[in-house]
Amino acid sequence: MKVITKHINTKPDLIREALIKNDSKFINMGIMDGLLGLSLYHYYYYLFTNDDVYLNDVITYLEKSIEGIGDHYKGTNIINNIIDLGDYLFFLYQQGVIDKEDINELLVDSDTIIKDFLLEETNKKNLDPMLGAIKAGYYLLNRLEFIDVNSELIALLSSIEEQTITVESFVYWESILKDPQEPIVELGVTHGVAGIVNFLLQAYSKNIAYNNLKSLILRGLNFLYEFNEKKGVNWFRLEANEKEKLNYQDLAYGDIGIGYTFLNAGTLLQNDDLLAIGSDILQNAAKFRDNNEKYTKDASLFYGSSGLCALFSKVNTKLEDSKLQEAVNYWKDITLNKDNKKSAWAGYHSNYNAQHDYTHLSFSEGICGIGIMLMAQEKELGHDYLRFLNFY
Repeated sequence: MKVITKHINTKPDLIREALIKNDSKFINMGIMDGLLGLSLYHYYYYLFTNDDVYLNDVITYLEKSIEGIGDHYKGTNIINNIIDLGDYLFFLYQQGVIDKEDINELLVDSDTIIKDFLLEETNKKNLDPMLGAIKAGYYLLNRLEFIDVNSELIALLSSIEEQTITVESFVYWESILKDPQEPIVELGVTHGVAGIVNFLLQAYSKNIAYNNLKSLILRGLNFLYEFNEKKGVNWFRLEANEKEKLNYQDLAYGDIGIGYTFLNAGTLLQNDDLLAIGSDILQNAAKFRDNNEKYTKDASLFYGSSGLCALFSKVNTKLEDSKLQEAVNYWKDITLNKDNKKSAWAGYHSNYNAQHDYTHLSFSEGICGIGIMLMAQEKELGHDYLRFLNFY
């Protein structure tokens, strides 16, 4: 199938219209599938249009989200929503939209809640990067610039080290997310070893004074590399004790998160060997094509084509590789051509969790993330928003 290239044209306008028309369908207030995603969308819409008036919408949806997290909260997983709020406020501070004083005032109660959550999850030995202790750890890393949370971060790093399983020069961690009674060893960035190493790298970049931090990073990477088969669409399996490998690429699972982790490690540790490994993994991942929509069934960031375009574009600012650029162009075109559904979501439709209207609207799985990618790609705004999917 030949992909017919479309120009972005009015797509961000159509998506914005659908988001505003349906904003009451959000029950969560966070970034991933909540109302904060609309604030983030309007920040990129402000950059895309270069019109200050849309900064008002950034603040409006931020305020609605803060209000929605209050006593009458109706959504799911309020802790993740509070963490998202803190991370997003830090993002807006970095962009010069809000002041340091605003953050401290808004998060004075959240800090205590997140510290309690961190203690609870470490006691349960739930290190999960998306839903457990490490999710809280990212919040605390952002708060370092404002308040002293070093003791909490050291305690988390100590817990991570205590939970390592050591085999020769390797370390790895078990995941209890699916079943605390039967933990598994996932390799990927979402719930697995790569996700934990990625957090350790962020702690390293913040100069957290923990003696074994670099050693944990390197030995965790050694463990991952043991599973590099260098053949197939994905070189790495999903779980250490299972041979299953995916026949497709997305940001949620598979090689892309692992390759990004090696690339990130090579950059932060100034290690050319790790950079080369990460580059090789990502270049192989960039070969994947799905002209018949057998695997890539929607355009979402987390599971679909817009995420592939964004990630390959982000890493190619460093690698400047022609094959990666071909992948960027391919997945952008695929994203633009997936607006062919009869739906209320600007022509798009989410494949997973489609029973919820807010999924189709959301940042991680819906048109909010799709539109942000298209605007960022068109105006070369960068893809820093991928941090909310733990691609820092």
